Amino acid sequence: MPKIMGDYRNQAKARIVQAGRSAFSSRGYRLTTMEEIAKDVGVTKGDLYHYFPGKAALLREIVRTSRQSSRQSIQEALSKADSRETIVRILEQIVTDEVPGAGLWYELVTGGAGDADLKALMLHEASEDIRAVKGILVHLSRIEPRVRVERIDDLALAIVALLHGTVLEVGMGANWPAARRALLRALRALLSA
Repeated sequence: MPKIMGDYRNQAKARIVQAGRSAFSSRGYRLTTMEEIAKDVGVTKGDLYHYFPGKAALLREIVRTSRQSSRQSIQEALSKADSRETIVRILEQIVTDEVPGAGLWYELVTGGAGDADLKALMLHEASEDIRAVKGILVHLSRIEPRVRVERIDDLALAIVALLHGTVLEVGMGANWPAARRALLRALRALLSA
């Protein structure tokens, strides 16, 4: 019997995370209430609080699960990367994966200054992104001699700033195809320097 309860809890938590992701993306983080998410899931607000103590905790779980999945895909693609152009495409995919949530990303970044929980979440994610890009660059340095290991910290920071900036631009309404073309040109230039 305990296994059934564990499975039910995991399924319920996954439904809440999906409903939260959908609500935050469509209505925005600040405007979405836990009551609305509970209604979307079909549970009471009190039931929702058994899984997440508040909206910020739910957001952290949404970010953790989506970014974890994205990073795993990147690592799998990276293991097959054999050229600078392949690495550029992997980095482009990172941004492409983030484009559907670009509006929410923009809202979180702009709102993060006044909200300690959001700011901590965004700083954590940025450091994780830098760490992941460093891993990509270390891999690239093995197949492309022009990418020197001593430059990896600066290069990783520049690439993450470029990736985050592109997502923010799209979140503010920039044309994605044009932003994508500019991103690819900039990544190629950074990785060739």
